Amino acid sequence: MKIKTKLGIGYTLLLLLFAGITLFGYSQLTRMNSSLELFYDNRFEKVKIALAVRGEVNASGRIMNDMMIGDQDPSQGVADIARRLGDAERQYRILENMQLGAGELDLIGKIEQLTEQYGVSVRQFIAYVNEGRIEEAKQLYADKLRGEQRDVIDLMDELVSVQEISLREEMADSKTTYDWSVRMVAALTAIGLLLGLAIVMWVFPSINRGLNLLGRMADRFSRGRLRSFARIEVQSKDELGELAFLFKRIALDLQEKNEREARLAEVQKRQARINAQLARVTELLQEGSDAKSVAQSFVAEFAPVLGASHGLIYLSESSADDSRLELAGTYATATGDGGEGAAVPTAIRSGEGLAGQCFRDARPIAVDQVPSGYFKIGSGLGEIEPGSLIVYPVVYDDAVIGVVELASFTSFTPESRELLEALCEKLGTILNNIRSRRRVEELLRESQAMTEELQVQSEELVCQQEELRETNDKLEKRQSDLKKSEQRLQQQQEELEHANRELTLKTVALEQHVERMELQNKQIAQANAELERQALQLALTTKYRSEFLANMSHELRTPLNSLLILSEFLTENREGNLTEKQQEYMKTIHLSGTDLLKMIDEILDLSKMDAGKMEVQPEWMVLDDLWAFLEHQHRPLADAKRLSFGFAREGEVPESIRTDGYRLKQIMRNLLSNAIKFTEAGSVSLTLRRPHPRELDPARMDEGAAYVALSVADTGIGIAEDKSELIFEAFRQADGTTSRKYGGTGLGLTISRELAHLLGGWIHLESEPGKGSSFTLVVPETYSGPTGAAQSANGGAEYAASHPADAAAELTAVAAEQPDGPEPAGRPEDDRGSLEPEDKVLLIVEDDVNFAKVLLEMARSRGFKAIVELQGDEGLEAAKAIKPDAILLDIQLPVTDGWSVLSALKNDPATRHIPVHVISVTEQSTHGLRMGAIDHLRKPATREQLEKVFVSIREVLDRMPKRLLLIERDEETRRSLTELIVHDDVAVTAVGDADDAWERLQEETFDCIVMDSGLPDGTGVELLRKMQQSAELLKIPVIVHSDSEDDERTLRKMRYFADSIVLKNVRSPERLLEETALFLHRVEADLPEDKRKLLGKLNRGEDAFEGKTILLVDDDVRNVFALSGVLEHRGMKVLTAENGIEALGKLETEPAIDLVLTDIMMPEMDGYETMRRIRQNPEWSNLPVIALTAKAMKDDRNKCIEAGASDYITKPVNTDQLLSLMRVWLHR
Repeated sequence: MKIKTKLGIGYTLLLLLFAGITLFGYSQLTRMNSSLELFYDNRFEKVKIALAVRGEVNASGRIMNDMMIGDQDPSQGVADIARRLGDAERQYRILENMQLGAGELDLIGKIEQLTEQYGVSVRQFIAYVNEGRIEEAKQLYADKLRGEQRDVIDLMDELVSVQEISLREEMADSKTTYDWSVRMVAALTAIGLLLGLAIVMWVFPSINRGLNLLGRMADRFSRGRLRSFARIEVQSKDELGELAFLFKRIALDLQEKNEREARLAEVQKRQARINAQLARVTELLQEGSDAKSVAQSFVAEFAPVLGASHGLIYLSESSADDSRLELAGTYATATGDGGEGAAVPTAIRSGEGLAGQCFRDARPIAVDQVPSGYFKIGSGLGEIEPGSLIVYPVVYDDAVIGVVELASFTSFTPESRELLEALCEKLGTILNNIRSRRRVEELLRESQAMTEELQVQSEELVCQQEELRETNDKLEKRQSDLKKSEQRLQQQQEELEHANRELTLKTVALEQHVERMELQNKQIAQANAELERQALQLALTTKYRSEFLANMSHELRTPLNSLLILSEFLTENREGNLTEKQQEYMKTIHLSGTDLLKMIDEILDLSKMDAGKMEVQPEWMVLDDLWAFLEHQHRPLADAKRLSFGFAREGEVPESIRTDGYRLKQIMRNLLSNAIKFTEAGSVSLTLRRPHPRELDPARMDEGAAYVALSVADTGIGIAEDKSELIFEAFRQADGTTSRKYGGTGLGLTISRELAHLLGGWIHLESEPGKGSSFTLVVPETYSGPTGAAQSANGGAEYAASHPADAAAELTAVAAEQPDGPEPAGRPEDDRGSLEPEDKVLLIVEDDVNFAKVLLEMARSRGFKAIVELQGDEGLEAAKAIKPDAILLDIQLPVTDGWSVLSALKNDPATRHIPVHVISVTEQSTHGLRMGAIDHLRKPATREQLEKVFVSIREVLDRMPKRLLLIERDEETRRSLTELIVHDDVAVTAVGDADDAWERLQEETFDCIVMDSGLPDGTGVELLRKMQQSAELLKIPVIVHSDSEDDERTLRKMRYFADSIVLKNVRSPERLLEETALFLHRVEADLPEDKRKLLGKLNRGEDAFEGKTILLVDDDVRNVFALSGVLEHRGMKVLTAENGIEALGKLETEPAIDLVLTDIMMPEMDGYETMRRIRQNPEWSNLPVIALTAKAMKDDRNKCIEAGASDYITKPVNTDQLLSLMRVWLHR
């Protein structure tokens, strides 16, 4: 019987016994409880009621006695008696409703009778008292009431005695019952103990035997004697017996598992040996450049490893007949050169012999018992026949590319055959790589030849352009002739119709004539189609020319920039080694270079407008500042010709206008230069006013906009009316003969008119020959057009607009044919080898070597040690390694553009404090300032401008402490922010409103401004607008400290003016400290420890990254694996997609995505199209998207930004730079 059953029987009996004891005890306790309840509810309650009635009767008697002797007020006494009797009656009624015995009923009857009599007497007594019959009341009390009261009290005492007797009897019964219950419980408990002892004696022996058996088995198991378990017999059928049986099975299974593991270890050792040989074959053969040498090395190296004493390898030649195999390598084999043994064939065909059959079937062939006399393996001492032979195909991508044949004196082991299979597979991959590499080299040679051919074609295209212009003139003439012919035909048709009505007899002749006319019309239509095709071809050619010239800006301006600076430097003759004649030569070179640069600028501007690449950068311009600039440039010219030169303001005109200041100055320079050039005597004036009605151009006016007129008037030669339009055409002048008096390219007015259109205005001309001219520029007070590249209206653009697919395809083809330009020359010798800790180090990142040399010499002359880097990536690495004191940065850099370098520097805590001054041909000055640059200088730059650059760098480095203006309306917030920012290196001036701030700005110099967005009545926006009108205040970086509930319109205006916006929340102190440190160029290591901890926590990005959801779009599983590990390690959830289509699907199904990282080159939908689709959806318009690309061309960043990227980073990805970028965009 099982232990479970034994224990079940025993415990069941015990439970039944204890249940009986429990039920018995419960019944007895219930009985005793009922007795107690009876004692209380019946006997004790009756006694208590009887005593209460007795007390009430006694009390009423006392009251009546007091009333009779005068100690009690009669009226009060009557009321007390009535209350007492009422209480007694209620208690009596309760007593009547209780359970009563037979003796109690008789006694209660008597009490009821007496109490009724007593009540009647009391009421009679009360009536006497109320009537004032006191004597009668006393007589009634003495004669009757006193006796009745005593009788009632006696009966109540008798009732109490009866209850006491009953209580004593019932207590005696309860005692007897209790004693009997105790004896019964003791007896049952003793029986239970005896039964439990019997159960233990019954179960214990079987458990002891089982445990002893398990102990012996555990001892053997611990000693590892697993085989002895087979001899153990388990006889017990209880649970311990089953456990012992399972123990035995476990031991036997473990023994079997150990044996299997031993066999598996042997297999793994064999696999390790195979893998080692595979590693050797990769190491030995991967550098091979020739298939035969690789094959020979393979068979010579691995035939002995495989246990073979003979070996050879055949390869197929894909370039020849695929069914033919050529001998490529041998081992211990005669090849017909006089060696011993039979010579092997150097070539075989598919199906010929075992090797040919293996090649055809792509299956190995093994011969374990080679027939006698098949062939012999020779050595210097003799020959011996092999014992086994194996032929194995070399396969790659299901195609056989060779055959390996091996022979051995003994049979090939399974390990050798497995190794041979793996080696042949690896050999196939290596041979295929060699063939692919050879094919790539052939394609490269073909590509180089095609590149040279395309270069020749490009030169031919330039020649064809002139031919196309001549062809266009001929086509225009032909078109004119065709129109005249068509008019004549139409006239003839009318005459024929008239003749048809009059001369019906000539119908047949007229029909024939009409047929001839239709044929001629068809010929005219064909000629028109041909003319249109040639016109479109000419427009495309013009477009290509404009594209080429617009893209040549950097290449033309950079060498000219170096020429001007170097010639100006030599003109100063600081060394004193130039003669006056040589200085005159250098001045002539400088002036000629300046003139050439102006002409190139004009041609490039015109080309940019033709190509639609001219950009508008609107800003607030103070008109008085404009006049000061123009006067400074042109008054010396006017004075040289003794002309009167003045400025006037008529009517109410604004103090400033919002437009592109650089383009406006360019227009006015052209107009004033022309006025002075064509005026020999008299005056030239500039008048600022509202436009006259005759000067308005309804076709170009924007309804509701206000316009300003800038009129340039002169008393020069004037312009004939028939030439008023001609002068605005490119390369045309009023006097275009070879003997003309005035020089120039004829582009100034053309560019001015196009720029006026670009700014939303126009130029109005009024002139009279011999009396002078008036050119009036009319522009809107506030520019409202696009701020990107403006599309011009030339023929090429019209064609591109009407034929977008064809034009885009052809433009892409032409752009692909354009070379990237020459590689940069060698880096100039700088000071990187002589740096000392106390040196002031300047890093120059500039790809123009000549200009870099100029900057290098100027830096040295001003006490700097200078380091020069020619590529953006190298400049970034140098900045991180050297930690220079300042950086001069170009934008158009190879490998990594300047914007990416600037972004990386300002997002790295180790380099963000370094002042960066941008020097480039780009015009996006505010973009650099908002990223943290101290200033922006546009190339070409004069020596004087470069001097100012070094002065500004010195001021930034030497100014200590830095000055910060804090504008905050709340005094407590103002105090806490001051404590947050202030330190030894920063002094904070705190004010409460915009008026105080403006006064401080007029009196003092500040390096940064922190402004509360909630200043009253829009004064904050007005202050920013006033600052925009000052050239000095415009450069001060502004950080807006904004409430989340701010008005969106006000916040949008502030965002336009401000360099950064920090929202007020729990993270705003860290963010505000970080932004001020960026614009004040504070060194994080010099800050107090508590502020360093704040910035450290922010830079580590625990809060910024924790719980964020990132969508990673990349088709390369290695990149996905690497980046996912980096991001998930920092608490981010990473979703992945292999292409753009999957990414858009993830965005639809996962609305909680916080940021997208996308590769560019992907199948099905690339990164550019993916970003465009994301931005087309309004729900994703503000979703941060960072582009990852392995390309590093100059315009890659612009392409990514135009497609919709928030930012851009190149591969291989720098993890710190990527996390820094992500932190910035997740903060926003």
